[in-house]
Amino acid sequence: MKTLLLALVLLCPFVQAQTFHASEDKAQLIELFTSQGCSSCPNAERWLNNFKSDSDLWVTLFPIAWHVDYWDDLGWVDKFSSTDANHRQYRYHHQKVTSGVYTPQAVINGVEWRALMTRFKPELPETKKSSQPKLSLHVSGNKFTAQTELENTLLNLAVIGMDFSINVKRGENSGRILEQQFVMLGFAQYPQQGVHWQGELPASKDNIPPQAVIAWITEPGNNTPLSITGGPLAQSTADSSHP
Repeated sequence: MKTLLLALVLLCPFVQAQTFHASEDKAQLIELFTSQGCSSCPNAERWLNNFKSDSDLWVTLFPIAWHVDYWDDLGWVDKFSSTDANHRQYRYHHQKVTSGVYTPQAVINGVEWRALMTRFKPELPETKKSSQPKLSLHVSGNKFTAQTELENTLLNLAVIGMDFSINVKRGENSGRILEQQFVMLGFAQYPQQGVHWQGELPASKDNIPPQAVIAWITEPGNNTPLSITGGPLAQSTADSSHP
């Protein structure tokens, strides 16, 4: 009997519950639309990767790399490409947030940011001093609950992959090894239930274990984040397996 109980413990590891709270200070959602098949994207991705060592990461800085799929038929299929990334980028354009659809393209807090295309080491724009509305996210396994003080908002959830090293064998980046961080592996929006939400985290692409989660709230029809939170997921929820 003791042997059986030990086996069950080993097969069913404890799932650590986590709670994330939005900082009182205004945060920035840093979105990069990119592709492994785009020769102009590695420099932009290196810029994004630098946030991994920033002390404000997961406090007021929340980077996401959205891998679009419209480069996939030009010699190399991006392992992380998704229609979710395409839809988000085209929605920005249709809402006249961005001047066009291209890669690499940066959007910060719902505003196109072209400094990434014109400067070698661009610094983020300063944020207004206003504070964020309260937002909390509780994660246990693949389940979540979230709560805010605002009504009539949508919850946006993205599960994030980290520390990927991709050996590109064809296409515009043939022969390059791309180090990629903050990769969007799954995304979903959830309608509000009173002033809270509950449900399951977005499914991760190809069942790749995510390393982090980002949550932000928006008004219906508006992609500008009102409040942002998130951070690394416990190892019991996400292991280090990579494609």
